[in-house]
This record gives sequence, C-alpha cells and structure tokens, in this order.
Amino acid sequence: MSKAANWKNLTGVEFEKLVYDLLGDLGYQDVDWRKGTAADSTSPDSGIDIEAQLKRKDPDGDEYFEKWAVQVKHHVRAVSWSELQSAFYGAKVGKPDVLLLVVSSHLTNPCKDQLRRYLEKESLAYRVRIWEGPKIEKLLSQEKSNSTKQPSRPVQQERQLPDPIAASRAGPEGDQIRKMESLRRDVDKALRM
Repeated sequence: MSKAANWKNLTGVEFEKLVYDLLGDLGYQDVDWRKGTAADSTSPDSGIDIEAQLKRKDPDGDEYFEKWAVQVKHHVRAVSWSELQSAFYGAKVGKPDVLLLVVSSHLTNPCKDQLRRYLEKESLAYRVRIWEGPKIEKLLSQEKSNSTKQPSRPVQQERQLPDPIAASRAGPEGDQIRKMESLRRDVDKALRM
C-alpha cells in the first residue's frame, strides 16, 4: 500500500517521519527532524518539529536558501489555535523565513479566524504556510506519480529547482512547474481563508 493510501493511519511520530521524507522528496535540503529521542515518541521541540532549507532563485539568477520551520500535527479531529501557538514561539526564536503548519486533518474555523487575526495584528518576520489533509494527500499523490517516472534521491542531496521561465515550455518539466505554482497558490489561498 502506498504512502498516499495509508498515511492517515500512522502514529504521530510516523506522520512526522512521513512529512520529513516528503520535504526531501519535494526538493528541500538539509532536512532536520528535531525528534530528539530514539523512542517512539518525541521529546519537547519548542514548537518546531522539522527544519529545512529550500533553494530559491531570483529573476537575476541569484540563488539563496530559505529557512523553513515546520510544525506537524497528526490528529483525527480538527486542530485548534491553542495547539499551534508553540509553533509561533518556536518561529520567533528560530527566525525562519517560512513557518509551515502541517496538520493531517484540518484547522477548526475558530482556529482559522484566530490565525487570520494574529497574522493581521503581528508584524511577523516570516511567512506562514498551511498544509491541511487534502493538500498532504495531493502532495503525496504527486510524489507517488513522480517516483514512478524518476528514481528517488537522498534527502540531503542538493536539488536544482526548475527555472521559472521553463514553466512556459511544453512537456513534463513545464507541467511539473505549473503544478508546483498551483500548489503554492493553493497554500496562499488557504492562508487567506
């Protein structure tokens, strides 16, 4: 059975591992799972479960890395605002460029309202992205289809992000770039909800 088919049945630690692997598959580099213990549970992580770097390229060709801090919540029920607050503390201390909130189910409506108010009120030095259950399903399905086309690479191996200009080209590379841009728009849209 594929990761995409059975990820909802994982334990919290197994789900964190799945997200860790997914980030590597998506091209993130220096992915660091802040598990802190060899046990089947995690130790206190100050609100950040995973740290990673994502290579970016400016229109003038200058390349740089964005620092991503990831908080992972694996619940059958919806996730409340109080369960996410430690991630904002962790981001304040760790100073990432992006805080990614990954929740296997979804955020409650009051949580989305509180998050919107928080983001409007605070002058954060980082962007906030949200991956809820449907987004995770889509990303895992995308990775499954990509893994049948090309061999997987180790998480720590450096990967080149496609040139944005290539999006206008026909073929599989252009399709992949358009899919990535669509996913980014979906995340931005989910954040504005």
